[in-house]
Amino acid sequence: MGGTCDEKTVRRFFTPLIDTVRGVATIEKEEFRHLKGVLRLETGCRVRVFDGRGREFTGTIEELSRLSALVRLEEEVENTTESPLEITLLQALLKGDKNALVVQKATELGVKRIVLFTTERTLPDLTAEKTERLRERLEKVSMESLKQCGRTSVPEILIKGFKEALVAGGSVPLKLLFHERATGSLKEVLTGHSTCRALTLGVGPEGGFSQEEVALAEKMGYLAVRCAPRVLRAETTGIVATALLQYALGDMG
Repeated sequence: MGGTCDEKTVRRFFTPLIDTVRGVATIEKEEFRHLKGVLRLETGCRVRVFDGRGREFTGTIEELSRLSALVRLEEEVENTTESPLEITLLQALLKGDKNALVVQKATELGVKRIVLFTTERTLPDLTAEKTERLRERLEKVSMESLKQCGRTSVPEILIKGFKEALVAGGSVPLKLLFHERATGSLKEVLTGHSTCRALTLGVGPEGGFSQEEVALAEKMGYLAVRCAPRVLRAETTGIVATALLQYALGDMG
């Protein structure tokens, strides 16, 4: 066994290349570079591999080539980390690294889908090239968070306009829009939705939603609620609201 193996710390790697018929998984690209170049794992080291769609296996590195690692699968790991609550988070685009913070924490909290969107009070619309670069960067942030927290399903990340984001919220039983001028409270709303298992929550930008945006959301079935009597920062609201929803309806607490 390679001298760099640590039996107390079994590393997790993402790969869509899991072949249960042959009983092997192939680790490539960035995950392989991390395995070999950073962690310096060798043949004989035990690892875990997951495909981002809910499956995870223990295994042993059987072969190392210049571009990939072949893992011999041992047994499937029971999924106990994915929340039974299907949460879609709609988050207005924020400045600087705040988008990454929201994506990181939403992933840890079990969110299934993250839709970032533009509003009247966000930065100017991103070009197609910048949008794709941002989405790719946030996918990496989400993946690192997912590996750390033990989840097995990768959240979908989208970037859209405001109305498109509202549509992406789907036809779930409960759709919430958080903003500071709302009179209804989250606690009151949840009283009548104690059996809800799929929901969408929308959070605005630093400057808040405009009246027109709130009206459009309400027309599309969203309930306007407040998260607290205090005004929370935009990056705080989504994280706190998600945690409260997981406590009330999901698997936290």
